[in-house]
Amino acid sequence: IIRCSTTSNANVKRHLINVHGLDHLRSTNNQTESSEKFDTHRKTVLDAAAINCIIVGSRPFGEFRKTGMKQFLLRAVPGYIGPHQNTATRTIRKLYSKKLLELQEELNSVCYVCLTTDLWKRPKGHHYLSVLFSSHDENQYHKSNIDGNKENINDILNKNDRLDEDVEEDEEEGRAAFADSTDDDEMNSNIAEDDFDEEDGNEAPRDDMDIISSDDEMDNDMMRTSNDSFNTENISNVLYSCRKIVNIFNKSSILYDIIQKLARPEIKYHLSIDMRIRWNSTCTMVFKFVAYQEILNELLNQLPSIQGVRTEQKNLLLKLQLSNAQWEIMKILKHILLLFSEGSDMLSGSKYPSYAVAYNVIDSLYFYIQSSTTNHIEKKIKEALCETFDHYVRRPSGSSEHNLMLVRS
Repeated sequence: IIRCSTTSNANVKRHLINVHGLDHLRSTNNQTESSEKFDTHRKTVLDAAAINCIIVGSRPFGEFRKTGMKQFLLRAVPGYIGPHQNTATRTIRKLYSKKLLELQEELNSVCYVCLTTDLWKRPKGHHYLSVLFSSHDENQYHKSNIDGNKENINDILNKNDRLDEDVEEDEEEGRAAFADSTDDDEMNSNIAEDDFDEEDGNEAPRDDMDIISSDDEMDNDMMRTSNDSFNTENISNVLYSCRKIVNIFNKSSILYDIIQKLARPEIKYHLSIDMRIRWNSTCTMVFKFVAYQEILNELLNQLPSIQGVRTEQKNLLLKLQLSNAQWEIMKILKHILLLFSEGSDMLSGSKYPSYAVAYNVIDSLYFYIQSSTTNHIEKKIKEALCETFDHYVRRPSGSSEHNLMLVRS
């Protein structure tokens, strides 16, 4: 049985030509005849070069079958037709499997490996994950390998109906809030069309340091903290409030415009959202949020008199308003994270042997988190950091890793 769509009989024609030899059914622009006359060995070599071009240049798999490229190839190499995207896919899949096996064999002899992951999301919902493997070989030379994978997280979330419903409700709320705010905004202010992202009209412009958040579906009940009742879970509540506040500003062009007018020219950067798996992005978000403290308080004082903002948005902003204790947590986080950020920058230098400063950086950070403090919040945070630092970073004196850092320093 030959299956055909209602708009095309290509499958039947292909069957009659290839199986029954009815060559008169070929289209006049069919290039099969010319490709058959082309040298097979040379075509294999050219196909390999074309696929390598696709890999190195990150080109689409069907790049050499597009009209413009086909016309160029027919003039540059008469009779040659570039590889089909399916051919490129099969070849790249084989190369990937081969490289993966080589990596597995290489890692079999490695005792310790450092994994660095990075996750980001496209506006259409596709998540991309890259993994960096760093290790030392038997000669103590540093080696790195990168493995990449793309996964549609939405397919995974479909297994949990509750999460799907929360995501849909949040998106509908954002679209409704944006529609109401922009309708009133068109009457009260003139916002240029290029102030909105082309792929996501719900968000106002953000600077290059802005990062997409991945946790908009949490409970709205915020815990007001104090020094006596503080625990590390309070940090998650404070960071959630920050992310939610920034999301509200980004989804309302009126609020976004007002806060930018209040911030300029003293503050030249925008509020941004972090990604929970990247602590350095949280450092950026906290740093900016603390800088905007007076501006946010001034905006919330003006909030009841601002026209064009929905009542639900106003109530939510007032509910998410940070208390004095929460602002203190933010300032302490800023101070601590900036120290770790400076240490990370020193270990990431490219113009000097960064491994030589590893011992001094790690020892300095450990000295800081071990130092005593009278602030109860800072003390709790240091205790949590110390436990994690001992588990993942510090190595016992006399161990091979510790001795290696001493030698390199």
